[in-house]
Amino acid sequence: MGGRYIIRAWQAFKARPVNPHAQRFYYGGFEKDMSKREAALILGIRERAVAI
Repeated sequence: MGGRYIIRAWQAFKARPVNPHAQRFYYGGFEKDMSKREAALILGIRERAVAI
């Protein structure tokens, strides 16, 4: 039963939709002083996000 569960989980993992908009890395260099844009890229949030 455990083997069947692993096989089905692996098939579901392979069949998941790929999100082309999600990037793992920021390609390009950073500036000497950190800007709001760079901080947002590192944190993975929008530049104009409102802090609570």
